[in-house]
Amino acid sequence: MPGDRRRSHAVGTTVGTLLAVVPLVLAGLWGAGHAPRAVDLVSGAAWLVSPARGLVTLVDGPSAQVAVTLRLPVADPTTSVVQGRDAAYVVRAGTLARVDAATWTVGGAVAFADAGTALTVLPGRTTGDLPAPLWVLDGRTVRAVDSRTLEVRATADLPLDEPVRAVVDDRGDVWAADDDHVARVRLAHGGLRVAPERGDGGDLVLVQGRAVLVDVPAGTVRALDGPRTVACRQTRSQADRVAVVGSSTSPEVFTAAYGTLRVAGTHGGTCGTLATVGAEDADLGALAQVGTYVVATDRRTGVTTVVDRSTGTPQTFALAEPGHRVELVVRGSTVFWNDLDGHGSGLLELGDDAWRSTTVDKYDPTTGVGAQVPRTAPTGPDASSAPATFRIDSLVTDRTLYAPGAPALVTPDVTGEPAPGEVWWWRFEDLATGTFEDFRTPTVPLSISALPDVGEYAVTLVVVRDGGTATATTTLRVVTWCPLTVSAPVVDLATDPTVQVSVDPACPVRQQITVTAAGWLQADTSGDFAPGAPGTITLRTVGPPPSPGPVAGALTLEVTGQPASQVRVDVVGVAP
Repeated sequence: MPGDRRRSHAVGTTVGTLLAVVPLVLAGLWGAGHAPRAVDLVSGAAWLVSPARGLVTLVDGPSAQVAVTLRLPVADPTTSVVQGRDAAYVVRAGTLARVDAATWTVGGAVAFADAGTALTVLPGRTTGDLPAPLWVLDGRTVRAVDSRTLEVRATADLPLDEPVRAVVDDRGDVWAADDDHVARVRLAHGGLRVAPERGDGGDLVLVQGRAVLVDVPAGTVRALDGPRTVACRQTRSQADRVAVVGSSTSPEVFTAAYGTLRVAGTHGGTCGTLATVGAEDADLGALAQVGTYVVATDRRTGVTTVVDRSTGTPQTFALAEPGHRVELVVRGSTVFWNDLDGHGSGLLELGDDAWRSTTVDKYDPTTGVGAQVPRTAPTGPDASSAPATFRIDSLVTDRTLYAPGAPALVTPDVTGEPAPGEVWWWRFEDLATGTFEDFRTPTVPLSISALPDVGEYAVTLVVVRDGGTATATTTLRVVTWCPLTVSAPVVDLATDPTVQVSVDPACPVRQQITVTAAGWLQADTSGDFAPGAPGTITLRTVGPPPSPGPVAGALTLEVTGQPASQVRVDVVGVAP
């Protein structure tokens, strides 16, 4: 009815008409769209996560600005981000998702373990004609994964306990350790070869590209590709938490505990105290090394200290609130710092023999809206021209996931009373391409008649009232398939031969599931395997298992035609 059309407008063909008659003042609030640019993740930028906010932010080093902020499907305090060469990887609750630096999109999460298992994720190195894999480890399995599609190339049993420490050396080998064991993993002839190493476990670091085992309680270091163990009594510590980092430029290992930074040489000779980096009760966290400097963080005070290795001279920076965790990412000669529990981040850079800190806010701490680099000089109303006496508490969507072509409704919660002449401006933006459309509606929910293809779309509302401005953003996620969740990552046929497979009840699509079992297994299915309607797989042996214990990936499930959805289940066999 005509009355309905006046209350809402549809994004699609109708928006083209709206754009022809409505002045586009939003350019003054946001600018004119993503400027195409190549972001150098190796030396010039870093993806920084805000776990509790469900945001991941790309900070560009040369400009010291936020290039883009992406919203993750789930806000989880345990979420972490692993930096890659041309991408980053979001690690959460046993799953992995790829963040593409070229398109600025977050791919679907792929499950590699149950939600309670900690994953260790490491970018690999190119060896011969093989592209660099992504390594994914837990305490019992190591996988070489395609770094773009997240498809598993090869898998092997890893006889370690959590937590697993691991590094990739300059030859492309993976070294993994727990408290009691060490193993080397090598990708060869399309498979993985796991070789246990002599001696006990400990912490693993890279020193000039070589894997080095650090036994902090014993005060020893050992290069794993050499026979010699070097003792350094000054680095011995019984502290519950000791920070350890290896040097990329010298044969040295740095440790920090009880407020003191110490150094041990991997060839002997160097051993001693470098500097004080906090009080004796300091809660020392991340360490980083760049050139002749070592960077240490103190969670108790929020202070980060940069120490000149050659002189022992410290320089301090109050980067975060006391109690907040700070992570450090080294890119070339720049150290990116990230307050994991707050909105702050930034860069530590050396200039004129002194370090300086540049702060970059990842998001607005009041509204939670992600920051983004200004796109053009303002040409319309300025969002900061007057303090707002109201706010947009939320933008509520009618679903959490959508199918292509589905309608959507976005309902804002705006505080205060409407004012005569107030204006609501909307932006609908494709986060993959940066293209967007701007339009205006009366003070009512936004109705979208048909969403575009698969992807993530940011919907932003700006309300201008009595000279003040408030903004809020939400994300619409359009999918053609939804992740599968299994009841257990390991099935022991002797105790319970069944696997429950479920799909998020909010999934908007019907999908087919492909079940593949090893030749010595038969898999019988029952149930719908649909959103909110779990299915059951019952396994039985039809031949002898190839090895005792859990056989890695003996059962695989995936949404048909979607390799990124694959879930692997290890199976402990019994006699048929």
